[in-house]
Amino acid sequence: MFFKNKKVLLVGLGILGGGVGTANYLIESGADLTITDLKNKKDLHRSIKKIKSKKITYRLGRHDEKDFKKADIIVFNQSVPFGSHWVKFAIKLQKPIESDLTIFSDSLKRNKGEYIGITGTRGKTTTSNWLAHFLPEATMGGNMPEKGLLCLDRGPSSTSRGRSSVPQLFVLELSSFQLEYSNPKTLAPKIAIITNLYVDHVNYHGTLKKYFEAKFKIFKNQTKNDYLILNRDNKNTSLILKEKPKAKIYFFSLSSLPKNQNGLFATDDQIIFQEDGKQKLICELKKDFSGHLRSNLLPAMLGAHLEEGSRTSRIPRSPTSWESICKRIHGLPEVPMRQEIILKNKNVTVINDSAATSPEATIAAIERFAKGEPFGKPLILICGGTDKQLEFKDLAKKINKYIKPENHFLLEGSATNKLIRQLKFKKVRTFKTLKDIVQVLPKEGTIVFSPAAASFEKFKNEFDRGEQFNKLIKGKFGGKIGGR
Repeated sequence: MFFKNKKVLLVGLGILGGGVGTANYLIESGADLTITDLKNKKDLHRSIKKIKSKKITYRLGRHDEKDFKKADIIVFNQSVPFGSHWVKFAIKLQKPIESDLTIFSDSLKRNKGEYIGITGTRGKTTTSNWLAHFLPEATMGGNMPEKGLLCLDRGPSSTSRGRSSVPQLFVLELSSFQLEYSNPKTLAPKIAIITNLYVDHVNYHGTLKKYFEAKFKIFKNQTKNDYLILNRDNKNTSLILKEKPKAKIYFFSLSSLPKNQNGLFATDDQIIFQEDGKQKLICELKKDFSGHLRSNLLPAMLGAHLEEGSRTSRIPRSPTSWESICKRIHGLPEVPMRQEIILKNKNVTVINDSAATSPEATIAAIERFAKGEPFGKPLILICGGTDKQLEFKDLAKKINKYIKPENHFLLEGSATNKLIRQLKFKKVRTFKTLKDIVQVLPKEGTIVFSPAAASFEKFKNEFDRGEQFNKLIKGKFGGKIGGR
């Protein structure tokens, strides 16, 4: 794919870094670039400062049809739904449509590189980080702030900038927003992992069916020589199997697998690999390694194991035997804003789980920290935010069971209102700002900030929300926050 001297329209710059990476890639590829975004210049000033050229045409605060008409190629940021008016308009104009995923895929094919793709409603970021930990030569990125796909691959002339000419292996977290731009020419992952599927992003995709269909695209171009790792414990895995994937299927589970299924499972404190009906004890885990963490660990371990078994000679890497994988478990990195313990002393433990944007994610946090040990009691929950057309009934049951009314702090928002209607508390406490909540938090116990909702009503995104929480906690308790 060549952009030199082409009139390219980038639709959506955004504030998380992926759009900046795409813009700089297009600039370095010689494109005559126009950037359009519904956000205004003030909202985008940090992103604009990172763009490596002043010779850019900007159309901010709105989109204009004339920019679409004069463009040779239109590149959509993943924040723009594939079913939007502007994508439909580009199709009507018969313009070539690209995205960070399709551009990255084309570059990877030319450079004969490979990737492992991870998607799912929950756990994909932690699984990606841990898989990359097991594969130290791999480059990690994708749906991550400042690690967007085109921040990783600097274009056709990358070798002239000192990059190695040896083909690379990538570990890529892929969102449904990115995957829906995949097409029959998009390079398939050699190993695809779907951590789980729950109701989410209906506000973006329109229907739950379309959300699932976007996720399914991660394996649509795979062949019988590829691998697909699925969560046997997730009820929606049956919908994936109905699609009859061509890849070899391996499962992970928190209980024993049927003898006719290959994969990795955990029972009590043991992790066992099963293949062709034969079982092998891989390692033992501490009992305080929660079920939620195990559901992230198992696919990461299995992905690393299958990667070694499917290696090609053109990409030399260190061995990742079961023994070497198990040795690296003790050094697993803590992922920012995913049940991240940001402060711990003799009186209080504070957990930043700002990336929990669905009820299921907060349920997992409650289940992990409700036991108290080794974190300390009581359990104090902060949640609430913007509704994404999700259901809060199951979360309300967990809160009713484990959280005392005086230890539940709600941030105002459209999702908060839905949750309140499901709670059995006679009285609930809602707050206008996160600062108001932090000011009245007790100084003893386990404080879990796990919103269970999006953040659009009060924050730029969940990462902005998490950073603000860190600053407020540091102001209240002092000390070093989250290792930073």
